[in-house]
Amino acid sequence: MLSNKDLNGKKKLIAGFSLLELIIYISIFVVIGTLGAMVLDFALRTKKINTRSNEVYLNTEKALAQIIERVQVSTLVNDTTTSSTLDLKMASSSIDPTKFSLQDGVIIIKEGSNATTTITPSTIIVNVLSFERVVNASSTINSSSTSVKITVSASYNDNGVADTNTTYALQTTAGPL
Repeated sequence: MLSNKDLNGKKKLIAGFSLLELIIYISIFVVIGTLGAMVLDFALRTKKINTRSNEVYLNTEKALAQIIERVQVSTLVNDTTTSSTLDLKMASSSIDPTKFSLQDGVIIIKEGSNATTTITPSTIIVNVLSFERVVNASSTINSSSTSVKITVSASYNDNGVADTNTTYALQTTAGPL
């Protein structure tokens, strides 16, 4: 507080801030504002990564479920040692053969003479799709039961670039029922 003398020579107080007090208050406000902005930025970036990760997870799981479903209804897993293409023999001639493959970061399916269809959306990039034939000679159901090991790895498509912070990989085995 500043003081000043009135007409009678008595000191009276003048309300206000000194320059030093003003500089201190502004400095404190700037520090608190900067910290708040940093926390908000971190929260927004974390939310963005979580949203993208969920997108990758859900769409990769959905694509894998479609592959597993086709493998289970197939009559035979055609010769596949280790490959990026899966060739299935189907009971119905309209969808025989059914083939899965990876083209330009998307999983495609071709059933019989039908046109190819993508089973992954453009929001994700599939980095790895591989199939490995697994023969189970000791199966009680079929003396030479064949299944396929499926490996998929995908990332969020960030304007044509795979966002490595959101990569999701999984591996499973499926066979004809």
